[in-house]
Amino acid sequence: MMPAATSATAGTKSPAQAVRTLVPVRREGGKPPIFCVTAGYGHVLTLAGLGRSFPADQPFYALQPPWAEAIDLPELVRTYAGAVRSVQPHGPYVLSGFCSGGLLALQVAHELRTQGETTALLVLLDTPHEIGALMSTLYPAIRRPAGAVATRLPGKVPRKPLIEAFFNDRGFRTHIAALRGHRAPSYDGRALLIAAEQGMFSSVPSIPHWQRLTDGRIEVRSLPTDHSWLLRPPHAGAVVDTMKDALASVIASS
Repeated sequence: MMPAATSATAGTKSPAQAVRTLVPVRREGGKPPIFCVTAGYGHVLTLAGLGRSFPADQPFYALQPPWAEAIDLPELVRTYAGAVRSVQPHGPYVLSGFCSGGLLALQVAHELRTQGETTALLVLLDTPHEIGALMSTLYPAIRRPAGAVATRLPGKVPRKPLIEAFFNDRGFRTHIAALRGHRAPSYDGRALLIAAEQGMFSSVPSIPHWQRLTDGRIEVRSLPTDHSWLLRPPHAGAVVDTMKDALASVIASS
């Protein structure tokens, strides 16, 4: 049986450290909480909208990186695992992540396993199977000058806030630095990939890789939108419905 959230504190990090990372979107509800790792600080508000689209009895927590760019991948993963266990001391867990946050959610699932815990469902929200060479090498080199240019763009430029956040969001930079050169490991648990079909950041090209990494067990659903609109209306409703179906199936089989 999957436990609901409690107020107990456990895990590898202190409560004070967990608070800086954990963003409660909805605490109330008797269902197992959903923990979702952001791509960067700017996505917390997007995840808040997604979390509130679930029924009122579904707890939902966002996870964002600590306010420190100099943090390596193992430490970041332990921080997230500790934040998860500060809410729900024992599994099975429901973990998810948007974009690069999905790679971190997968690592958290592995970390929790080393602590003797299980993950009932891992949801990857348009997550690539790796941070590509272009992002790993070019992004750090051009981020500062490109960020300055993005800040000066006229307000009428389409999606200016998204362009500006891409280069200037400190949380996004933290994730990219921690994941530089990282490739997703194999995973034998239950997993769901919700992919945006359009745009250069679509995870559709990663579907064969995710199928290989999960030995074909991953469930894949795609939506006719691009990466930046996947978690926004009207597509957020389809994301919620897909996750609800997967959760109901997990609970029914537990």
